[in-house]
Amino acid sequence: MDVLTLENLKTAAVVILALFGVVVTIGKGVEVLRGFHKPRAEKDASTRQQLTEHQKMLDTDKRRLDAHEAQLSEMRKMNQVQCVAMKALLSHEINGNSVDKLRKANDRLDAFLIGVGE
Repeated sequence: MDVLTLENLKTAAVVILALFGVVVTIGKGVEVLRGFHKPRAEKDASTRQQLTEHQKMLDTDKRRLDAHEAQLSEMRKMNQVQCVAMKALLSHEINGNSVDKLRKANDRLDAFLIGVGE
């Protein structure tokens, strides 16, 4: 068995300090490598979040545009029915005998209005 001397204690302390130095150096190296990757990861995360938010906004806008398109379609149909009714009234006023056209226009207008109410 070796005797515990000051020289042996110094050697043990130097070895322990060298091991700690290696551990710290490796730890700092890993930290630096993660530091290089971190800005890219943060940018990717923020880009994904923005993409998700924009997709939600686009979905909302599409639903709104589809609703507007449906409303416009109904308004076009209503305008067409009103124009037919107005034409029948004008024809009746001019000719005085367009009762059948008035009845058809009235039936068409009734059918449209009943269909809108459902």
